[in-house]
Amino acid sequence: MMGPGEIHIVQWNNLDAEVRGIAAFVNHLITVRGLNPAEILVLCPRRVIGYQIREQLSALEVPAHSFYHEESLEAEQAQLAFTLLRLFANAEDRVALRFWLGYGSPSWNRGEYARVRGVLFNLWPITSRDSSRGPKRRSENPKHKQTLKTL
Repeated sequence: MMGPGEIHIVQWNNLDAEVRGIAAFVNHLITVRGLNPAEILVLCPRRVIGYQIREQLSALEVPAHSFYHEESLEAEQAQLAFTLLRLFANAEDRVALRFWLGYGSPSWNRGEYARVRGVLFNLWPITSRDSSRGPKRRSENPKHKQTLKTL
């Protein structure tokens, strides 16, 4: 069982000083105090800042890993699969619905979404409008059919 840990709260003048300072402190913990890198946890609220710290640690030849949930959704197929999962779990998930309705359109189907936005979300299969035909259901949309097949 591990013993008590340490918490340090430090304020920096700017982001660059913070990144360099945190990396130097982690390096100190490893090289001077003999800690194993796996025993050190740096909490960071933003991925961009965390990546800068990781890069600085790498420059000091300190092994580092980042664990941000967004990383698993960087691939387009993962975004689509996650969107479908969210909609199957909750058909009223507005963020997932917005992504699903706009996916594949350069304008994210802004006009169509504005028309659908006020409708009850139990009608979530409506994905786009063609003024000559009315609502187009997901099952009629070739883009969505292909997406479902590849998932």
